[in-house]
Amino acid sequence: MDILSELQEYIKGTEKAAIAYSGGFDSTLLLKLMTDLLGGNCVGVFVDSPLLSQRQRDAADRTASEIGARIIRVNADEDITKDVFRNDPERCYFCKTLIYGKVREVASDLSIDICFDGENSDDVEGERPGRRAARELGIKSPFRDLGIGKQDIIDAVASLGISERIIKDTCMATRIPSGTAFNEMDLRFIENCEELIRQISGVFQVRMRLSSDTATILTAPDEIQKLIDSRDRLFSVLQNMGLEPIIDMNGYTG
Repeated sequence: MDILSELQEYIKGTEKAAIAYSGGFDSTLLLKLMTDLLGGNCVGVFVDSPLLSQRQRDAADRTASEIGARIIRVNADEDITKDVFRNDPERCYFCKTLIYGKVREVASDLSIDICFDGENSDDVEGERPGRRAARELGIKSPFRDLGIGKQDIIDAVASLGISERIIKDTCMATRIPSGTAFNEMDLRFIENCEELIRQISGVFQVRMRLSSDTATILTAPDEIQKLIDSRDRLFSVLQNMGLEPIIDMNGYTG
């Protein structure tokens, strides 16, 4: 699949575009290809908030620099509302409304009418409440519209030689069960624990899902043995922090 050619046809007549850039596979590929097509008339908008880890921020900056993309960073710390921290099933809708609203604001300041995100054709509409926010704010999804799926994107990113440097991470709020309210201190605690897990076990990918005092540790299936080998020290450190750790032996594949 020649994604660049399909994208070129998709944006025919478009002179400027803003991309909702998170630093993940989908938005990175879209930003890279759109930069190839539009040069400096394409801008990636990175909306920073407490829902991101420092690791995500750093990786997004490095990747954008490596692909030669123009990036504008917007700080949304003070804009995160109680609707997000309440963590009900609509959390993603409120969060995406904020993010896409910020992208729209930047685009407007730059006289850009067209805004894109990196949603792909494998992202099921009914399972992603944030899609409603995209529709309401007029954010287009080229990969979804063109039938370009996750594996197509992974393969394309790999061909660019940057796939190993993209952090396969998710919003920090996904570590907390839906319906359990949280605050920024909770997220920073989890972020700190995940960094300790990396340092102790040597895993690259890690999630620590916190439910009450139970800390479920997940990593990629091929890294589970690293958790097992470091279990004694790892569990001792986390228990001293007031947690009851367990290892998910199925592994994280999302």
